[in-house]
Amino acid sequence: MTTPLINILEKNRNLFYPVVPFGAGKDRLLKLDFTETNKDLTKSIIEYVPSLSDYISRQLKAAHAKYGIGGYAEHRTVYSRSKVFDATDGGEPRRLHLGIGIWGEAGTRCWRKCSAGSLDAN
Repeated sequence: MTTPLINILEKNRNLFYPVVPFGAGKDRLLKLDFTETNKDLTKSIIEYVPSLSDYISRQLKAAHAKYGIGGYAEHRTVYSRSKVFDATDGGEPRRLHLGIGIWGEAGTRCWRKCSAGSLDAN
């Protein structure tokens, strides 16, 4: 049974474009977990950006994955490392991730949608 969302996505599939180079038949993805349930993600890893980068690289290598994917609507413990995500009015700090994170090797080509159907690669 397909859902209304699946029907809409299928109907408009020609409007979607790749974000990064990916061969569905050969490349692997790894779902990354940046929540407090991930006990491997220690405070010392979270608080030092090079350690976090090394952690992600090791996870990708161990899984033989080209990219790591971070989840949408994920309550991210890693946001606690920076005051940027704290509320300035004393309210609840921002920890909810509202996007999809993609991690790959430095220098990976990345495309973005520009104007009137053109694509720009960086």
